[in-house]
Amino acid sequence: MDHAYIVPGFLWGFEVDGYGPHLRDIDRRKFADERKRDVSLQAVGWRIARFAYDDVNEQPWTCRRLVEIIMADAMKKREDVRKDRLVQRAMALGGTIHVQEARETLGMSDKPVLALLRALVFDGVMEPFNEGRIRVHQYRVRPEALTAYWGMDPVKSNKK
Repeated sequence: MDHAYIVPGFLWGFEVDGYGPHLRDIDRRKFADERKRDVSLQAVGWRIARFAYDDVNEQPWTCRRLVEIIMADAMKKREDVRKDRLVQRAMALGGTIHVQEARETLGMSDKPVLALLRALVFDGVMEPFNEGRIRVHQYRVRPEALTAYWGMDPVKSNKK
């Protein structure tokens, strides 16, 4: 594999194949070995993007745009994983999570954590929990969102 991109739940391998070594000069056994290698990587969760060397050399902006599209998908998945971790942590803490606790859970600074919490509010999963303060320091999982988000019954999840 020429390049790899790894985020939790998302594995991308990038190959740049030259015409000579990967087509013109290849025999049947090498061809079969390449296909088995691709299938083996896919079997363990890798997705492979193959680029022709000539395209990378002659049309780098096209290849770059395709990689950007792939990376946008990876970033979305990474954000979804982080949102899930925040909701799970909030549920473990009784349904609410303080911004400080969210920072510690994700190992991130204020701005990205607040962006994720606001995204969860926008998605209808969480709501600000002010307790009479002007600034929001704590967020609460909306009980009705548990059913939509994870298929959980809020009444049963509180009776442990």
